[in-house]
Amino acid sequence: MKTIGIICEYNPFHNGHRIQLDAVRERLGEDTCIISLMSGSFVERGGPAVLSKYDRAEIALNQGADLVLELPFPWCMSGADRFAAGAIEILEGLGCVDYLAFGSESADVSSLRQIADVIASSAFDRAVGEVANNSPNLSYAAIREQAYLAVTGEELPKLKANDLLGVAYLSHLKQIEPLVLRRLPGFSATKARRAMGEGDDDALVMQVPVLTHEKLQTSSRPISERIEGALLTHLMLMPADEMATYAECNTELAGRIKSVLRKAATLQDVIDGVTSKHYTAARVRRAIWHSYLRTPAGAPMGLPQTTTLLASNEKGRALLRTASKTSRITVITRPSNAVFNAAVAAEYAFSDERDRVYDRLCGKISEKKPPIIK
Repeated sequence: MKTIGIICEYNPFHNGHRIQLDAVRERLGEDTCIISLMSGSFVERGGPAVLSKYDRAEIALNQGADLVLELPFPWCMSGADRFAAGAIEILEGLGCVDYLAFGSESADVSSLRQIADVIASSAFDRAVGEVANNSPNLSYAAIREQAYLAVTGEELPKLKANDLLGVAYLSHLKQIEPLVLRRLPGFSATKARRAMGEGDDDALVMQVPVLTHEKLQTSSRPISERIEGALLTHLMLMPADEMATYAECNTELAGRIKSVLRKAATLQDVIDGVTSKHYTAARVRRAIWHSYLRTPAGAPMGLPQTTTLLASNEKGRALLRTASKTSRITVITRPSNAVFNAAVAAEYAFSDERDRVYDRLCGKISEKKPPIIK
């Protein structure tokens, strides 16, 4: 039996995700065990997921995943490189994953691998350090571009979103083999979220499976008015020098946020006003949310030591039994698993506290949920 990992957010789970799961089984066989390593309560683009991690895990299990594990906070709400580094560490750390499947606009694994090899080199690391020291207020994307030019003499190729993330995955892979699947147009989480925001239920139904649609209609979800008011008030009251001490922020970015805030009527006005060639909208959103969630600058520090079991079927549980003999990652199946090691306990508690904030933003008191078993 082959084991394949998929790094995902399922924000929300749409029909393209189901096509990906089906394609994996078609490529590797029906007995393949699929692990969906999924972002927790917060997501890479910045902000809370549209459904709880347990709702999204249940949908994934229903649609073809065998095991759903969590990419914990703060890795789940980090830029592409740190997001990828944390996720790959968990999958490689399990010690039993054969392949990593990911979507790619180009599906040109050779070209993506060439770029990834440069990014994974010590020369690139040195160049990144030099550029960052000389230009501390540059975005990480701009630093990478200058470092790539310094190392290769060529400009970093302009990549679309999935290819960019694929390069990040490839730059961190060591033992696991990549399985690149061409990303087909049509279905996307962005289109599903847009349909939700516009109240276009007909468009939403075309994008997502029945269970996703049902969950979006019936489950507790982050309350947009509660979020808008909380974040705007937070930005007004937090001094710029304090904001600059939190993850993905710096003195310049904090100053720009505070300056734009004076004339902004909405949170989106703030994000639009600060976004530039140096600061992407996702970076600005993450900086705002990290300051709200009190994520220290430099986080995530190091690599994750834990992942939480969110959902599994019998095939997934059999894989976990195998992983228990090979894994350097602590798989938390219940909170008591985390108390025997101080570092593991601290990492779990840090992520769990942010889960509690998520629950408050959904208008409910935090409840401990057991993994979903099928």
